[in-house]
Amino acid sequence: RNAEMTAITAHVEHVVRHPEDDLVIATAISGNVDYLVTSDLPFRSVERYRGITILIPREFLDLLDKEHS
Repeated sequence: RNAEMTAITAHVEHVVRHPEDDLVIATAISGNVDYLVTSDLPFRSVERYRGITILIPREFLDLLDKEHS
């Protein structure tokens, strides 16, 4: 529903296996997010990076359910 454009201000290298995925993490850092939700399996090797928790969609939905219970 809502989207926000974020300038990429963070530089990230070699966090996950695929170099193009570093751009996703750099965008999340630049956007000052708490969670990065992805079903992309290479991200599973990193559970947390620079204060960002990386979750698969099911984990995120479970977290939301717990917060609203």
